[in-house]
Amino acid sequence: MPKRTDRIGGVSTSIKTPEDMLSFFSFKGIEYGHYVDDSKGLEHLIHSTEAFMDLADMLNMNYFDMSLNVRLSVCFGSRGRGNALGHYEADTKAINFTKHKGCLGILAHEYFHAIDNYLFDFSHSYKNGQMGYVTDIKNIGLSLSLEVVEAIQDLRSSILSGNGYESVNIEPSKQVRSASRYTCVLLINMLRET
Repeated sequence: MPKRTDRIGGVSTSIKTPEDMLSFFSFKGIEYGHYVDDSKGLEHLIHSTEAFMDLADMLNMNYFDMSLNVRLSVCFGSRGRGNALGHYEADTKAINFTKHKGCLGILAHEYFHAIDNYLFDFSHSYKNGQMGYVTDIKNIGLSLSLEVVEAIQDLRSSILSGNGYESVNIEPSKQVRSASRYTCVLLINMLRET
């Protein structure tokens, strides 16, 4: 793992404060840990903003859709777990980047977990009160079309077979777009990490 990441290319950002990032992406919240000093906080803010922008550009999503309908929060060094670089919390809908290693290119992986959880909630019209992930297949709600469910089953099979480079494509239907602009297509195409 590199000691730091250096970004080459991409859209430049003028975001310099948590408030800027919050309004730019429409996140539900942004949180810093007690031990994150100002310089480390700014480093996290800038790197994660650039990463979210790059991911949105690659996925052809609007920046404000990255919040998954204002359900996603971003945390920096406030919810760390051991040696992890970061993690996603389904109960709070938050991605946490650890204080020292959270800037090392983990956003796409953790964002995949957020989308997986978001689609589970969407499949139940946000009403079943359970936590889950749509790729677990069990307990998928009725609000996803058969086309989307079959694509998710194909994705799960590809993940479990270990072939992380297989591509499963579906056309973004009206329903898929309503699930926060192509989040299902994003889910299917983010088959890079398990």
